[in-house]
Amino acid sequence: MLLNALAALGHRGIKTVRTFGRAGLMLFNAVIGKPEFRKHAPLLVRQLYNVGVLSMLIIIVSGVFIGMVLGLQGYLVLTTYSAETSLGMLVALSLLRELGPVVAALLFAGRAGSALTAEIGLMRATEQLSSMEMMAVDPLRRVISPRFLGWRDFVAATDHYLCGGRYLGRLVGRRKLEGNRRRVLLVRDAECRRLAYGPGELSDKERGVRHYGNMDCVIQRL
Repeated sequence: MLLNALAALGHRGIKTVRTFGRAGLMLFNAVIGKPEFRKHAPLLVRQLYNVGVLSMLIIIVSGVFIGMVLGLQGYLVLTTYSAETSLGMLVALSLLRELGPVVAALLFAGRAGSALTAEIGLMRATEQLSSMEMMAVDPLRRVISPRFLGWRDFVAATDHYLCGGRYLGRLVGRRKLEGNRRRVLLVRDAECRRLAYGPGELSDKERGVRHYGNMDCVIQRL
């Protein structure tokens, strides 16, 4: 009984390792056996269109809403500390460094990956891959490699389209900061004049503005 359980466990482990080994070899052969660009240029261009261009719509829409949500929620949080002027930096850095590549890769894999899996599975079910092997055509070089190159070349490009959502975050932040823009500018002007001419040159109105916007001045210096 115990020996049968150990044998079944070992069989599953060997099968798992063998599956990962086959996947690694297929990936290695797809990278090494990439097709010649001149000979397969139409095929590569068609895969770039099917894999990348058709995935741009969902990525752009997602980037727009992510940028808007980051702008709105970031403004609500930053107003607690009177740090509204840091909203643009927050949206830009969060999209460019963190959310942009991750969300673009997930959306790309969800849309293009499922389509490619269904296409290759249908070709396998209808014995198209076996027909290629009988005609001395390498299915890996003909089917897998162009699609892999399309994935590799377009993931970076779609990341830039998703990062375009930072402009929507900038728009939301600009609308939110519209009422505070003049106060911030007056504070900056008052601080610059105080540093240039001394506190005695400031009028009572400017001193009031500077005192009211003291927290903004400190944050801008940081």
